[in-house]
Amino acid sequence: MKESETKAKSESAKEEGKTTAGKAGADEESQKIVVGAMLPLGERLQWFRKQFGYSQGELGRKLCVDAKIVSNWEKDKTVPDIGSLRELSKLYEVSVDQLIGLEEGKPLGAGMLEEWRARWKKDVTLRKLVLRLALAAVVIACTAIPPFGLVICVSTFFLSRKWELDVAWLNIVILLCVLANVHGIWMLLNMFVFDFGYSEVTPL
Repeated sequence: MKESETKAKSESAKEEGKTTAGKAGADEESQKIVVGAMLPLGERLQWFRKQFGYSQGELGRKLCVDAKIVSNWEKDKTVPDIGSLRELSKLYEVSVDQLIGLEEGKPLGAGMLEEWRARWKKDVTLRKLVLRLALAAVVIACTAIPPFGLVICVSTFFLSRKWELDVAWLNIVILLCVLANVHGIWMLLNMFVFDFGYSEVTPL
């Protein structure tokens, strides 16, 4: 009897623990949820679309509507019909009431930074584009200091090849900056060296 009572108590304690954990998890989720009923429907639809990474054209193809219609929804020029709202709610995994703001749903603006970080980690093309633009900005800025700018331009060219960032437009920018630095060095030499050379002696 004692063993059976002990087992029953342990099982009831486990169930209470699970219930408490479930309530705690529900409380945490409820803290993350905010009511967005005061926001326009168009802004809500735009936020949901961006959260799932769809363009207006991609979303339109999923709903079998034109991208212009999606744009009009988000600008509050028109309102989606009930069929479109149901399809959107299925796509975004929320209820129709949560989608239009009549019920508590996902907080607007939450997760945008995390989404950008995740995209930055996954999207190699995006990383390479940002790095190429950064390198281009550096070499353009270095045209203001010709002697050092030439070294930086050459170093940037080899770095771009090492990092597999070399593309035609970046190479053209580097080449133009090299020519600008060479011209700047020539102007400096002409100013500080050649102008202070020996002048011709005029006869008396």
